[in-house]
Amino acid sequence: SSVAWGDVDGDGDLDLAVGGYLQPNRLYRNGIAGSSRLPASMPTLAITRPGRTPDANFYSTPEIIGSPVISIPYTLADNEGEPVRHVRATFSLDGGGTWQPAVPAIPPALDTTPIGTAHTFAWDTFASGLFGQSDNTVVRLVAIPSATTGRNATPLFQRPYASATTFPFRVRGTQVRVVDPQNVGQRDAVVFRLNDTLPRDQQLFAPSTTAPAFTTNALGYLGGRGALASGDQLIALAPVSLPGPYTNAYSPTVRLYATNIVTTTNGVRGALVTSSGVQTVTVSLAHPLALFDLNVSLEWDARSDARFMLQLQTDLARASELLFQASHGQAALGSVTIFHDKENWNTADIRIYASNRVRPSSIIGGVATQVITDSTTPEYGRLRAWSSAYGRSLEPLRQRERQSQRGLAAHPRPRTGPLSLLP
Repeated sequence: SSVAWGDVDGDGDLDLAVGGYLQPNRLYRNGIAGSSRLPASMPTLAITRPGRTPDANFYSTPEIIGSPVISIPYTLADNEGEPVRHVRATFSLDGGGTWQPAVPAIPPALDTTPIGTAHTFAWDTFASGLFGQSDNTVVRLVAIPSATTGRNATPLFQRPYASATTFPFRVRGTQVRVVDPQNVGQRDAVVFRLNDTLPRDQQLFAPSTTAPAFTTNALGYLGGRGALASGDQLIALAPVSLPGPYTNAYSPTVRLYATNIVTTTNGVRGALVTSSGVQTVTVSLAHPLALFDLNVSLEWDARSDARFMLQLQTDLARASELLFQASHGQAALGSVTIFHDKENWNTADIRIYASNRVRPSSIIGGVATQVITDSTTPEYGRLRAWSSAYGRSLEPLRQRERQSQRGLAAHPRPRTGPLSLLP
């Protein structure tokens, strides 16, 4: 046989349940607390989609709500008229796929009546970090019941919660617009959100860390959706044409951007987000940025050498940081493609040899706008390096790694594309 204690009737005292093998189960109710009240009933919650248009069979309505604070009607009811303990809210920009906290502009009301009490949840979209536009937004409210207390002062949590979700609606949160000094919108610009709490690979406005970045439209407004909070700093990169005679010389290998990057002793500074509404980021060629692509070819196949590949990626990232710092924010590495087993060896910008007996060197040169006559056949902008994985001692190995990083920063061959450009 077995026994279990529990408050079956919700009167605040413990009742006894007895179960036996091949014997009937029995319940012994404890009458010490008396029967002054019945167990509290479950509160109910109903929610209404915001806006002026009626529901449309689970589809979003044409109205786009762009207010910084959106009013969402809801009704709380309870047979005993007891107020709920807490109301919390979440929102989803993809119809319920992913949820984020919805911050209220004022504390939500908690009181109830048996027939229901109407309230309004004031959703502060700016404080919630809502950025961009979504045509499939839903808001979910959760009402936590109050804990009742029996005669022995034992708190009773009889019900978990009541919840309700709106039908989808369209909402427009904080917008980002990229313009030039004449307030003309810049097309195809990308925007970074500088926030110390975010990993570096999540600071670019994009659907994911591996997807292409969101870009601005013809009016300069950034597409997509995401999060943006007060205190964030925005940095925009708007592509511009290369000037004059450098067009043909540079165009296959470099992209030039007008930005709003301001370098400081502590890093970089952008446009500060302080309030809701359209965040205007002004870019100009007074703050240029050239991004260089590199093709790196290894003399051997290192795809199975995880340690070496990690070190190579670290060195390339550090080289980009050094280049960015040395140029006061005007140059950095862009996309870097690594080839193995001498693939594209003759056209690679960087050749990495398998033997450290080959003296590292770089060919002086770069981009020229006219033919240069020389007694030797120049290979402009090529860097020859060696594998640090074959070092004979630890200290020379570290020295060679530091030299490689500085060598990469000093002799890049240009091309294009934003990749980890901000140190």
